[in-house]
Amino acid sequence: MKKNRFITAVRFYQLPEIIITGIILFLLRDLIFHLILYITNIPMKDKLYNLTKYAIYIGILYTWITTSFKILRSRRYNWLTGRSYDSDHTNFNKSYTWLVNFFNNNDRYKMVVDSLPIEDWHNADGIILCKYKDKAGDYHLVKRDSSANGNLISFGLPGSGKSTTQAATSFQRFNSSLKPGGCGVFAISIKGDLLNFVKNERKNIKVFTPDKAEGSYHYDPLAGVSKMNLTERRSFIENMSIIICPDEPGENSNYFVGGARDYFCAIGLYLLYLHDTGEREGELKFPEIVDTILATNAFDTTLEIKNSECSIAAEYSNSYEGSNEKNVAGIWNHLCKCIRPFNSGALKVLFDGREKCISPEDLNYGDIVIDVPQDKYSIYAPAMAIIVTNFLMSFMRRNDVSSNQKEVPILFLLDEAVQLNLDFNILSQAMSTLRSKKVSLFLLMQSIAQLEGRYGESHAREIMDLCAYISVFNAQDPKSRQYFQELVGRRKILKRSTSLSKTANKNDTAGITVSDEEEYIFDAADFGDLNVHSKKTGKIIKYQVLVYANGKYILGETTPCF
Repeated sequence: MKKNRFITAVRFYQLPEIIITGIILFLLRDLIFHLILYITNIPMKDKLYNLTKYAIYIGILYTWITTSFKILRSRRYNWLTGRSYDSDHTNFNKSYTWLVNFFNNNDRYKMVVDSLPIEDWHNADGIILCKYKDKAGDYHLVKRDSSANGNLISFGLPGSGKSTTQAATSFQRFNSSLKPGGCGVFAISIKGDLLNFVKNERKNIKVFTPDKAEGSYHYDPLAGVSKMNLTERRSFIENMSIIICPDEPGENSNYFVGGARDYFCAIGLYLLYLHDTGEREGELKFPEIVDTILATNAFDTTLEIKNSECSIAAEYSNSYEGSNEKNVAGIWNHLCKCIRPFNSGALKVLFDGREKCISPEDLNYGDIVIDVPQDKYSIYAPAMAIIVTNFLMSFMRRNDVSSNQKEVPILFLLDEAVQLNLDFNILSQAMSTLRSKKVSLFLLMQSIAQLEGRYGESHAREIMDLCAYISVFNAQDPKSRQYFQELVGRRKILKRSTSLSKTANKNDTAGITVSDEEEYIFDAADFGDLNVHSKKTGKIIKYQVLVYANGKYILGETTPCF
């Protein structure tokens, strides 16, 4: 590596050309001397002969030294600042030292490249974000170590490369040095892409396929509920009702969504009561809740719960007795609509809690992937949301790092995270508190507009504020572009201005003023396409992504997994 940097520096500073030029001038010194004698007609016996000879030798040496110095100074200036010294000196009339100091400190929000490790992502450990090629030709890796803290969020249109670069490489290298074959990643793979990219490197993957029971692991959404006390049960069922019946827009949506949640809680707690008392055998499984909702109606359910001794369930349903029947029927219809997707595909079988099941503890020893078809993502989103939420809630009960107990770092890699419809309060709580549990979230989505559409502007900003690492592949929405422009910030620039004035003799005089001003580092329109294109063909020759991490930015090359 050092040899490569040395050779690159020698070539960059044009040292071979400078040395060869010096050798040629040395070999031709006598020829140049005699040529000048011939032109000036100075005879050999003239007393100026020797003086002229040494003067010419010194002149040749001086010319070579001054020319070499200017070349080296110009190349050094370009190495340090990426700019042309001759152009800057002419425009701003400032010294070399002043210009270098200014342009090395005018962009204080840019990452210091030399502080980044020179490393190939294939051998690195952690979350891989991008790479940056320095002037020596070495690639510095922008990454977050597996054991480090900080949530991540990535924005890019479909096809921009989020999944094939950051998602795939991060999955492949997260905790790679902790356990052979890797561990600690919970990921959502759309149409199998992410899974196919990493399956040869990650040897401990458990796959959950919601549309295909054969070969899939199962899951028990109600695992551990039977052992909870009433307060814990209430909280658990309420959180599940929020996932199953998410908020919806509309004038009367709060009434119907709230009512559907109430009935789900009532039925869930009532069925738990029946299993506790032995009226129904075994432990309650999620498909039983689904079947009960789809097989009954609001009125019979309300009366049955009221006439039972399950007071905690009755707290949710008794208030609807005597209400407008049309409204109550509407509430029940809304609940049925929300619960029906859990009978889709193979979910009725996979959510039975039997066979081999995935659990949060599995992430201590391997990885878990939910492999979902692209065209059915929205159908299975509620089921995936339940799994993700239950896992997050489980890790909230994990030991804190302050307890000095060694915990395996965990990464939730959620592609198309917005479509999961995760509850904001749960998501915000997880992103705020799980840092101390060695758990991080990596959210991938298409745009800020998509995030705002789901959670609203203020909540979307809060989610982004909880992310220490923000990546931008591209953005088409003008508001999103402006946000990223302001996020990266401003830098100082030198501005030359010329003013004309008339003297007492009515002659025009020009005055040149150089001042420093601030400008945005990126134009808003730049975020439409951050890639480098060929000037001849217009094709992309370098794929780039902007990474903003802990207050610093860098525009680096993507790290494709293939």
